[in-house]
Amino acid sequence: MKRIAILIDADNIFMGIKKIYNARLDYKKLVDMIKGERILIRAIAYVPVAVGVSSKKNLIKALKQEGIDVKELEVQIKGNRTARIGAEVPMTIDALLLMSKVDVIGIVTGNGNFYPLVKHLRETGLEVEVYGFGKSTSRYLKNFATRFIDLSNYIEKIIIKPEFKGTSPHTDQTEKFRYTAEKNPETSGDAPSSIQ
Repeated sequence: MKRIAILIDADNIFMGIKKIYNARLDYKKLVDMIKGERILIRAIAYVPVAVGVSSKKNLIKALKQEGIDVKELEVQIKGNRTARIGAEVPMTIDALLLMSKVDVIGIVTGNGNFYPLVKHLRETGLEVEVYGFGKSTSRYLKNFATRFIDLSNYIEKIIIKPEFKGTSPHTDQTEKFRYTAEKNPETSGDAPSSIQ
């Protein structure tokens, strides 16, 4: 059975889901979907955290409760300027440290800055699966990955579906709304068996 490590660029994927679907990601479901029948060696989420701001405390606590390690990326706010450390360096270091312990590395991001890492890991013989949204994921990532899996095709499996009531503009009745996923059939490569 293959061993896998999953590295999640939390800010990148969070913004993708929020922008495209106006929804929230269920990280546990995402990790379980990617893992499938494989042995999970480690799952790490890289989360930007502003110094002195507690807005991410609940997310970090929830991730840890689900068994997902968290690496906090410091964001400093000075006046009107924000300086943030991206996920590229810490994710690259962790990938290089984990590469001898796994057969597959799953990278959850659409950020093209990761393509040198993906290329290097492939050259060492590792399988590299990139998970992102087809419309916003760098073509370099798609091309260098062993497999690219378009999360748009699995959105209903990985979002937290809101259960709220509201009034439809087309009727006076109160009805439940829920998010619907747009289906994008474009993927390059086969998805793991858990998400087919």
